[in-house]
Amino acid sequence: MRSKSILLSIFLLALFAQQSFSQDKSSKISINLYGGYGFIDPAGDYFTTTGDVHNGANNGNQTSSTTAFTRTKEALGNGAHMGIGVSYALNSFISIGIDADYLTGKKKAAQNIPADTLTGSFNSTHSVLSIIPNVSFKLAGKGKYNLYNTLGIIVAVKTKFDYNDYAQKAQDQAADSYRYHYGVNTGVKDALGVRIDVAKNIQVFAEVSGYFLSVKPTSLNAVLNRSLDGGNAIQVANLNISYRNSGSFNYQQTTTDGHTAVTNASYSDQAPNQHFYSIGLNAGVRINLPY
Repeated sequence: MRSKSILLSIFLLALFAQQSFSQDKSSKISINLYGGYGFIDPAGDYFTTTGDVHNGANNGNQTSSTTAFTRTKEALGNGAHMGIGVSYALNSFISIGIDADYLTGKKKAAQNIPADTLTGSFNSTHSVLSIIPNVSFKLAGKGKYNLYNTLGIIVAVKTKFDYNDYAQKAQDQAADSYRYHYGVNTGVKDALGVRIDVAKNIQVFAEVSGYFLSVKPTSLNAVLNRSLDGGNAIQVANLNISYRNSGSFNYQQTTTDGHTAVTNASYSDQAPNQHFYSIGLNAGVRINLPY
């Protein structure tokens, strides 16, 4: 009888331990799926649009000339976010994780160069694929509601930014395109949100998210097209710029056939700072795996 009681006690203890271990493991690993939009742009960058060349006074053998231009200020961080991540709970208050995040957005603005009476438009597209290791803190909880804060380091592994500007003055037209290239850049992401239990091992969440990524391009390819006098004369400039710590002029060649003048230029310059900053809203689902 006593041996049966001992065996029953051991069986019940093992069953309790197994259930406790399974419950503990079920809250360890989670999969997070989310989407959102960054609609507040806390920062902006200037991009230059070049106008016509104006010849000045002739001083001996030298003729001075000036080029009119405008600077368009655009913020790059707005747009849609999509992401997937995995997190591991260290305890009931702190978890660590890693997300794969994709940002995509675009800008469109009207612009003009008063000195040339040029009017036109500025259009840009941008995207960032990043890996974001993060840590999340449970700030408060009541019933099925949990308030949390997540801090992450943005590691931008693939960044794209292109812009085009179009301008027209009488029979003269300008169509320029710019494409930047980037290496790896880093930033910070911060989110404050609430999770709600909706089913066993399933939560939904909504959060206010700040995305702050500063980048420096490694190079720029630009094509500047000018159609003058209704197309009777064409000017094309192909620019290849390498961004380094100092500027130096390496190469320029101009060819013309009497109708089209093509300039190819390659040089180094100091890299500009560009800012993919935004504050927006995300929403998603969190699935706790039974492991």
